[in-house]
Amino acid sequence: MSKLTLESLYGFSTSGLGSPCRARLPDDRIDPFSGVDTRGVVVDGKLIRGATEIQGVELVLKDIKNNEKITSIPNEAFQNCSMNLKNVDLSRCANLTSIGIQAFEGCKKLETVNLSGCVKLETIGIQAFGSCTALNTVNLSGCKNLTTIDERAFNGCTELHTVDLSGCAKLKTINESAFNGCNILANINLSESNNFDIIGVWAFKCTSLTTVVLKGCANLKTICSNAFEGCTSLTNVDLSECKKLGIIGASAFFECTNLTEVNLSGCANLSIIGQSAFQNCTSLPTVDLSECVNLKSINAFAFQNCASLPNIDLSNCKNLFEIKEASFLNCTSLATIDLSGCANLSIIGESAFQNCTSLTKVNLSGCGELLIYKKAFFSCTKLEEVNLSGCNSINIRILAFGKCSKKKLNLLNHPKKTIISDEAFELIDPFS
Repeated sequence: MSKLTLESLYGFSTSGLGSPCRARLPDDRIDPFSGVDTRGVVVDGKLIRGATEIQGVELVLKDIKNNEKITSIPNEAFQNCSMNLKNVDLSRCANLTSIGIQAFEGCKKLETVNLSGCVKLETIGIQAFGSCTALNTVNLSGCKNLTTIDERAFNGCTELHTVDLSGCAKLKTINESAFNGCNILANINLSESNNFDIIGVWAFKCTSLTTVVLKGCANLKTICSNAFEGCTSLTNVDLSECKKLGIIGASAFFECTNLTEVNLSGCANLSIIGQSAFQNCTSLPTVDLSECVNLKSINAFAFQNCASLPNIDLSNCKNLFEIKEASFLNCTSLATIDLSGCANLSIIGESAFQNCTSLTKVNLSGCGELLIYKKAFFSCTKLEEVNLSGCNSINIRILAFGKCSKKKLNLLNHPKKTIISDEAFELIDPFS
C-alpha cells in the first residue's frame, strides 16, 4: 500500500483521492504551491496524476522537526475523498488538538482511523467522519485530553464495529447522533471517562449494541432524549456508580426490547425519568430505584408495556411528587407496588397502572394528600388491597379502580377526607 505523507496540511492538492477532495487552506496562510500544477497527489515523494494510478492510499500525517506542527485538521479538509483513501493514521501528531467539521465526511473507502497518540486532541468536530460507510475501526486510546465527540461525528458509519475509548479520561460529552446508525457497533466502554457528563440525543441508535459500560462515570448528569432508542440488542445498563445522574430523558431507552437489567441503585440525584424512557422494554424484569431519594417525577408512558416487570420499589423515593399518565400501563406482570415512603406523592395520573392484570397490592400509606386520576388502576383484575393508612386526604376520580376485582377491593384505613367520584369503583364495592 502506498503512503501519502503530508508534512503539513496545506499546499497539496489531493484531487487524486477523489473529486472533490482538496486539503483546505486556513484563511491566514499562503499556499506555498501557489501557481504550481499540483493536480494529483504526492506518494513516496513522487507526484502521481489521476486517481487511477493510486491503489489503496494510506494517509499518514507526521509531526516532523523543523516543520510547522500540525495542530488541527481544517473543516472539510478531506471531505468526500471517496475513491481510494482507506486508512488515516494521525497517531504521531502529538500536537493535534482538533479535527474539524466534516473533515473526513463521506470518505466511502475509509476503513481505519488511528488517533491513539493524539494526546492533545480535544475535539472531534461535527460530522467529522460522518457517512464513512466502510469505516470499521476507530482507535482513540490515549487521547487523554479529548473532551468532545461532536454531533454526528460518526453518524452513518454502518460498518463501524470497534471504538477504543480507553484512556479518554477527560471525555465529557458525546453529542447528538454521534454514533447514530452504527448498526454493527456492539460495545462502548466509558469506564475510564470519569469526567463524562452527558450522552446526547440519539447518540447511540445502534441496533447491535449489547453493552454500555458506564461504571466510573461518577459525573454523568444527563442521558438525553432518545440516546439509546431502538438498541434492540442492549441487555444491561448499570448506572449504579453514576451518582450525579439527574435526568433520564424522553425515550432514552425506548424499545430496547432485549434489555433485562437497569441498575439505578446509586442514583441518589436522579430527579426525572422522562416520557417513554423505558417504554416497550418488553424483557425488562427489574428496575432498582431503591436509592433514588430525589426522584420527583415518573413521566408519561415511562414504563408502558414493560410486560416482564414484576415489581417496583419506590418506598425510599420520599420526594416523588407525581406518577404521570400511563406510566406503567400494560405492565401485566407487575404484582406489587410499594409507595409507602412517598410522603410528597400527590398525583397518580390517568391510566398510570391500567391493565396491570397481575397487581394484587398497592401500598400508598403515608402519601399525604393524594389525587388518583381517571382509570389509574382500571382493569387491574387481581387487585384486592390498597393501603391508605396515614394519608391525609384522598380524591379518587371516575373509574380509577373500575373493573378491578370480581371479589371486593379493600381500601385499608382510608382517611376521613376521602372524595370518591361516581363510578370510581365500577362493578365493585370497596367498602363491602
